[in-house]
Amino acid sequence: MMRIAHTILLGLVCILTACSSAYQSPVAEIDEPRFLDSDRIHRVNAGETLYAVAWIYDLDFMHIARANGLSSPYTIIPGQILNVDPRARPLVATTPAPGQAVATPSRQSPGLTRQPLPQGSSASPASRSSQPVATPPPASVQVSPVRVQQGPINWDWPHRGTIVGRFDAAGVESKGIDIAGRKGDAVLAAADGEVVYAGSGLLRYGELLIIKHNDMFLSAYAHNDALLVREGESVTRGQKIAELGSTGVDKDMLHFEIRQEGQPVDPLTYLPPGS
Repeated sequence: MMRIAHTILLGLVCILTACSSAYQSPVAEIDEPRFLDSDRIHRVNAGETLYAVAWIYDLDFMHIARANGLSSPYTIIPGQILNVDPRARPLVATTPAPGQAVATPSRQSPGLTRQPLPQGSSASPASRSSQPVATPPPASVQVSPVRVQQGPINWDWPHRGTIVGRFDAAGVESKGIDIAGRKGDAVLAAADGEVVYAGSGLLRYGELLIIKHNDMFLSAYAHNDALLVREGESVTRGQKIAELGSTGVDKDMLHFEIRQEGQPVDPLTYLPPGS
C-alpha cells in the first residue's frame, strides 16, 4: 500500500512539474515594434504622410526627407521603404512616380513583415492601395493657401479645461498634455499653420490632426470625436478644427502635443498662463 501511494505521489509531482514548465504568464502590454529591423526602416502604410511617419519615430520630417532623397511635396507611397535611422546621411532628392515604390535604403532586411498595421486594419501591406500619398494632398482636394508662421509663433490654448495629464518625455503616452472636456467641445488651432495629417492611422492617438506651423514646429490634437479640417488646409489660431472626443476608455479629453524639430516638448512652456 505504501509503495502504491508513493508511486501516485511521484506521478502527481511529475504532472505538476510538466504543467508549470509549460505555463507562460500573460504579457500585460506588448508595444509594437518601432522599426522593421536593426537597419531602422519603415514601410509606408496607406494614408500615412511624411509628417505622420516622422511623428511615429520622434524625428524631424526634414531629416527623413533628406535621408530618403525626398523633395517637396514629399510624396510617399504605401509599401515604400523609408530610412528612419536618426543617424542617416542625406541622399540626392528624388520624387517617386505615381504607382512606383522607391526602396530606400537599397538593402532590405528579411524582417519586413513585422511592421505594425494602422489601428483597425488587418490587411497586409501588399494588398493595400499603391496610390501615392502626397503632402499636401492630391490636387483634387480643394484647399486654402498654405498659411505657416514666418516669425515667432503666437500660441494659444487648443481647449480650455482642467489639465489631467502632464508632459513626460520619457513616457510613451505622455509626450504632451491632456485637457479634460466634454464630448463635442470645440478643439481650436493653437497657432496659424497648415494641416499636414488628418486621420486615425497612428496608434494610441485615435482621430488625430497634425498642424505644421513652420519648418521647426508642429502641433498635434488627438482623441477627437470629429475632424473638421482636411490635409492641406490652412488654419488660423483659434479656429475650430475638431470636436473633442475620448480615449475610448473612460475619459473625454484632448491630448495636445508640440514638437520642435521632431522632438516632443512641454506645451506648458509655450502656451500662455492659465488654461
